[in-house]
Amino acid sequence: MKKVILGLAVLCMTFMATNIQAQDASDKATGATIKLAKEVHDYGTIVQNADGTCEFEFVNTGTEPLVISNCKGSCGCTV
Repeated sequence: MKKVILGLAVLCMTFMATNIQAQDASDKATGATIKLAKEVHDYGTIVQNADGTCEFEFVNTGTEPLVISNCKGSCGCTV
């Protein structure tokens, strides 16, 4: 019985160590990585003829240049 408990404890520790290493590797992302200041903008109620523009600021936090090659919106007016 002690061998079974010891075996399970070693297996759990190995799994946790592997999981921690995987998280450390994912924190150091390579390639282009986009970070948005905000992902959603709620216009609320807009007065007629008001300026309805909104700017989304983003930063490339990755190690490679960020190339935006394919944008899609829910309708054609937002892209």
